[in-house]
Amino acid sequence: DVKLQKHYAKVVQKFNAKPKEGIKLLLATKSLEASTPADVARFLHNARGLNKKKIGEVIGTKDDFLSQVLEAFMDYMDLSKMEFDHALR
Repeated sequence: DVKLQKHYAKVVQKFNAKPKEGIKLLLATKSLEASTPADVARFLHNARGLNKKKIGEVIGTKDDFLSQVLEAFMDYMDLSKMEFDHALR
């Protein structure tokens, strides 16, 4: 769907410029079906084109909602086969 792709691209662009504003736009864009911390975490984990430093900045912010996003984001990561020191990085 072209409209959905445009919304997606707009959210990615906004996130890379201003992460918190990008998340607000993601939550406001009903067609992207994101309303919970888990939805946002899934988007941050799977979306192509997101600046990884910006992801770290925003999920490291002291904010109740974003703390829940961080927790959900960590659930998407499989660290079970990694050495302890590599998993920490």
